[in-house]
Amino acid sequence: MFKSNRSKTVATLVGGAILGSAATVAVVFLLPFFSGDSAKDWRAGIPSNVLDTKSETTGKSIAVQRLEDILQFEKDFERRAALFGLLMSATEDGLIEYLDQSKEFDSPSIESAIIQKLASLNPQIAIDHVSTLPMSRQYDLVTAIFEEISLSNLDQARNLALALDQTLQQAALQGILRARHKYSDDLMLDIAKDLNQEIYAVSYLAKAVVFQPSKILR
Repeated sequence: MFKSNRSKTVATLVGGAILGSAATVAVVFLLPFFSGDSAKDWRAGIPSNVLDTKSETTGKSIAVQRLEDILQFEKDFERRAALFGLLMSATEDGLIEYLDQSKEFDSPSIESAIIQKLASLNPQIAIDHVSTLPMSRQYDLVTAIFEEISLSNLDQARNLALALDQTLQQAALQGILRARHKYSDDLMLDIAKDLNQEIYAVSYLAKAVVFQPSKILR
């Protein structure tokens, strides 16, 4: 059972979420439940020993030294593994350089992964970089940044979200909610209230419960 009245509010919305349109359900199905389940996530669940293997198509090592080398691999998994390996030990300066290089690739997933890794080292620098981009690109990147921050320091994520322009606070909250498996629903709702986004958070959490039967049956 949920621990508080506000958590119970999430549960009461489950029925409505189940009865939603097929389009809504399709979107909800894509909501990440754990860190590392998204192709845009630099921690994409790829074991480090994969980097010791060779590509099935090129015969070359998955471990690369340059960002551009990722594009030599034809399979998406191999590209993600190569990117994971490259970012895993990257420094802040190296990541900033990769961001500049990524402009040539026109790949939102590569840019998002670099930004998310940068956020793990220096959240403010990552936020500052995103603020220079067109607004149409900022939302998803802010979400990636705040997912990363929340996984390691939820208080910092809350404070940085409060300092954002209001137009991006929902994007920040979405990232925070993606880290919800580490925290209670009550804590998530407290942060949402601080951001004046409590209705959005309740809806998000209710939809997530639809695809977590174990929570519904407790």
